[in-house]
Amino acid sequence: MIANPPTSLDSVDALVYIPSDRWRLVRRGFNVSELIAHQLSRQFDIPIIEGCLYKKHGKDQRGLSARQRRTALQSRLLAGKQNLDNKHIMIIDDVMTTGATANLAASHLIQQGARLVGVWCLARTLPSSK
Repeated sequence: MIANPPTSLDSVDALVYIPSDRWRLVRRGFNVSELIAHQLSRQFDIPIIEGCLYKKHGKDQRGLSARQRRTALQSRLLAGKQNLDNKHIMIIDDVMTTGATANLAASHLIQQGARLVGVWCLARTLPSSK
């Protein structure tokens, strides 16, 4: 990600990472997206805004269809109460599967006043070949 940043990075006001729920943080001990965001923040001198998104505990999304992911996320990924008025925000995530998390997160950030929201992921899963 450091070697090949998006061209729009110079206009980004802040980074926001996809949060982990507390149970996953306790179990794993870290949030991959948060670690990535902190590295990118230091490398590109872009601040991280905390508290824009929260995640409640729920079932793991692995193996769910796109529709099931969207439905499950509606009650799990919640908006914070930050003032993002007129800011260009870049969402940082480790893996994008269907885009449901990124889409909902972007909607929450726009509700908090963001002017423009981008998504920057470390990896993208390929659609299944069923």
